[in-house]
Amino acid sequence: MAMRSRPDVRSVLEQAEKLGIVIFLHPSYFAPAGKRFAGQGNLENTIGFPFETTVALSHMIFEGFLDRFVGIKILAAHGGGYLPSYDWPIG
Repeated sequence: MAMRSRPDVRSVLEQAEKLGIVIFLHPSYFAPAGKRFAGQGNLENTIGFPFETTVALSHMIFEGFLDRFVGIKILAAHGGGYLPSYDWPIG
């Protein structure tokens, strides 16, 4: 989430933080899956969506999103993706 280039997103997030509104984070489509996840098992959903959630949350952490919006409330779909399974310090 490159907020530097998205002032419209930044203003929405500022208002959400100010009002105490919860932001629900859910992937809508995992484009990179393509042929790799094609086939049985609905892997785009069972692997792709949690992975996409993990990537989005990781960007929020490492790009300063959580430092900028310290009061924002985020609810991440898919149990936070794979991020909660990492039990070591990240970064």
